[in-house]
Amino acid sequence: MGKQLAKKLAVPFFDLDHIIERQIESSISEFFDSHSEESFRDIEANCLRQIALTPSVVSVGGGTPCFKNNMKYMNEVGKTIYLEGSPLFLASRLEKSKAKRPLIADIDSDQLVEFIEKHLAERSVFYQQAHHSVQIPIRSSDDILEAF
Repeated sequence: MGKQLAKKLAVPFFDLDHIIERQIESSISEFFDSHSEESFRDIEANCLRQIALTPSVVSVGGGTPCFKNNMKYMNEVGKTIYLEGSPLFLASRLEKSKAKRPLIADIDSDQLVEFIEKHLAERSVFYQQAHHSVQIPIRSSDDILEAF
C-alpha cells in the first residue's frame, strides 16, 4: 500500500527496515543476534529522522512509534496513518515473514495471535496518536487517501 500511495502522491517511498539494513550492512535479524534491542531502536530512530526530512511515504515497523519519541516526531514532520487490523489478520500476514522479525521469530504459530493481542494492547497508546486510522485489509491506496 505504501508504494501505491507514494506513486499517487508522486513522492518517494521508503521502507524503514530496508533503510536500516543498508545502514547496518546486515539483516535486522542478524543485528539482533549480536546487539541489543536498545541499539536497534537507536539506529531506527536515527534512520527515521534522516529519511523523514524528505517529502515521502515511509513504512515503519510496529515498534517504531513506541520508542525514542518516534510517534511524536512523525506527527510533527508529516501525516501519520495507522493501518489497524485484527490480531488474526495481522498474524496471518506476519506468519509469512516470521524469520525476518526477531521479536516473533521464535513464537509458535498457535501463540502468535495472543502475542499480537498483548502487543497491540501495550502499543495502542502510541498507535492512537496517528493523525488517521484506516481499517485493514484495504482494497487499494485510494482507501488510505480517503482518510485525508
